[in-house]
Amino acid sequence: MKKRVFSLLVLSLILISFFVLFSCKPGAKEIKSGKLTIWHQMDPAEEALLQELIKKFNEKYPDIKIEAVHYQTEDLRTNYQTAAVAGEGPDIVYGPADNVGVFATLKGGIIKTLDEYLPKDFVASFLDFALANFKYKGKIWGLPDRIGNHLMLIVNKKLLDKRIDSFDEIINNYASYAKNLEDKDPKNDQWPIVFFAKEPFWFVAFYGAFGGNVFKNDNEPDLNNEAMIKALKFYKSLYDKKIIPKDLDYNAADTLFKEGKSLMIINGDWSLGNYQQTMDIVTFPIPKVPGGNYPKPYTSSKGYSINANINDKQVQLAIQFLKFVLSYENQKLWATKLNILPANKKYFGEMEAGASAVIKGSMEQLSYGTPMPTIPEMRAVWDAIRPNLEAVLNGSKTPEQAAADMQKEASEKIAKMKGQ
Repeated sequence: MKKRVFSLLVLSLILISFFVLFSCKPGAKEIKSGKLTIWHQMDPAEEALLQELIKKFNEKYPDIKIEAVHYQTEDLRTNYQTAAVAGEGPDIVYGPADNVGVFATLKGGIIKTLDEYLPKDFVASFLDFALANFKYKGKIWGLPDRIGNHLMLIVNKKLLDKRIDSFDEIINNYASYAKNLEDKDPKNDQWPIVFFAKEPFWFVAFYGAFGGNVFKNDNEPDLNNEAMIKALKFYKSLYDKKIIPKDLDYNAADTLFKEGKSLMIINGDWSLGNYQQTMDIVTFPIPKVPGGNYPKPYTSSKGYSINANINDKQVQLAIQFLKFVLSYENQKLWATKLNILPANKKYFGEMEAGASAVIKGSMEQLSYGTPMPTIPEMRAVWDAIRPNLEAVLNGSKTPEQAAADMQKEASEKIAKMKGQ
């Protein structure tokens, strides 16, 4: 009798375990009510489209409330880390894939691995190299909505309707566009080209043009070398020759371009939809540096990851929403409205075949890009480059000293990260 009771108990536990397991696996029953919170760093045009998709989702699921909260990129990263480490935060976090390595390792992981939740046909709908950006140690930690996330040259066709292929051409032929150069407020000037020069994401594209790569094969930083010194000297020369204004942040550069105070801007694919609402633009690769090489901006994906703190039912609700947002139909909507290269395999092929001039320029730039590492060490490199790059631009360090300090600081940050 005891043996029979024990057997029934074991069988009951197996059935309960199977039910719990099945309820959060692919094919689980769809959820009709609930609440999801998303933190993101989308540009205004992207955010507007996200809200449009949320509205469409609510037409099918009126009892599911979705709240989308915007942060600037760095604020999103730090605020999410702080909240998630404390066991809180949103259900879904949207941002660049280079966060994955950090989020996957911090405190044992503050985002969930998603492999067990995703239907195979849904996984197969993504471009392999787009999904690869959200993989770490063989696991899927997020789902991409685009490929690229890359910088390019964007030209105001009303002011300059031609391809600019080198910075020498800008320096020799378009420096005269600038005026009021002694004005202490660069926002009142005109400039041949503007961009967020003091941000490392922009700078590493030029480091690549001079032959640099931020990591060696063993994921050790590689910042103190001739390529870095050349890149820093060239960058500083753009300030000194007044080709670009000093101390612009992202929003100031964006505003100068929109107001017609700059012929060109170096900005990312995320900005194209915004510009096209009010401007006639065309895109090209970032112009070659002296020596003849194109800059090599990092290429990556952006996408959605799920908070490690939420329960399985909430994960299933998040997946249900993401399957809707990342469907073929909605990826097509996203791409056609904003000229963003989709992560959906089927629509990417269709888009490539009939690309507009703006998309062709973006795709050409993509071909010169460098895949962004998704390893945690990338954060240490960003944090080491930023202050030293600013020091070169404001004249408080030489390129040689800045390169040496970048290397030292990156190595120290990585060692601290690893507990060494």
